[in-house]
Amino acid sequence: MQKDSIDSKKNTEIIEVEVEIFDYFNGLQDLQEKKIKCVGDAFERFSEDALRILRALRFAATLPNNFAIESSTKMAIFELKNLLKHISKERINAEISRLILGKNVTQILSEFKEIFLQEMPILSSLSDSEFKRNITALNYAPNDLEVRLSVLFFGLENVSKTLKSLKFSRKNIANITAILGVEKVIESSLKSSLDSIILDKKSLKKLLLKYEKYPHVNIVLKWIEMRVALDSVALKSSLDSKKSSNFKPKKHNLDSKKMLDLYSEITSKNECFYISHLAINGSDILGLFRALNVEFNGSKIGQILNILIVEIIEEKLQNNKEILLKRAREIIESNLMQ
Repeated sequence: MQKDSIDSKKNTEIIEVEVEIFDYFNGLQDLQEKKIKCVGDAFERFSEDALRILRALRFAATLPNNFAIESSTKMAIFELKNLLKHISKERINAEISRLILGKNVTQILSEFKEIFLQEMPILSSLSDSEFKRNITALNYAPNDLEVRLSVLFFGLENVSKTLKSLKFSRKNIANITAILGVEKVIESSLKSSLDSIILDKKSLKKLLLKYEKYPHVNIVLKWIEMRVALDSVALKSSLDSKKSSNFKPKKHNLDSKKMLDLYSEITSKNECFYISHLAINGSDILGLFRALNVEFNGSKIGQILNILIVEIIEEKLQNNKEILLKRAREIIESNLMQ
């Protein structure tokens, strides 16, 4: 052992420190009573920094065991809500993004509706029943910001403008816009109204294929999760309505929970539904064009890959390299890609 280390050990002293905590603002009592309140006068605190208004709402939405906002603090929130216009949208975004993921978000959005209508005026376009449906559906939505915002804004147009004004990222805006647009894509591709559409496994795979271009995010899964949340509210309302003698159950062909089960089955079995899942790729198709001495371009290669994946989804082909190369050769020779 070196001399320096021996000397340092000799000089080490043990100090015992006593710590006493003074609770000048009865914070422990507020915790026991599950109260959220400002330190001192709420009007002064919110006037100093109006973001504290949203922070109080975020605490109420996210803290466990149903913490409630104390009455004088609540009064100050409503009276001083206009001060939020002086707060940067980036700071407001940070609070809303955390609040929307809270377990008690439905209650807070309902109780403080006028605050959220002020910050997100687009919500005023919803009827009272639509607003109630959307915020109640948040109880059934996964802890995913994009899914929850899609649920909140369901049934509204030009949502991207609101998201942009609230300084959400381009990625968030693109994904949420895509999630909310899935139903129009379904109706357009199947040329039928959503109420009459039944999505089987093949149809679901074709829908997944349409959204392959979105990197690192599964738009269709997020849409299904949004639909499950909204449909759970509709189902509960239907069950509650059964007490009425005039109740007539509405037939829903688009069964979101069945779609979720189908999606789980497709992915757990590693079934093929993306072009990237194919046993061949663009280079293989390029090799065929050259071997056959046929003119080609990127568009033609893409068309052939798309024909192959659709035929696999329709169970006309197996995802086998030899089989796919043979079929691709047939397509090139018969000019089916034009």
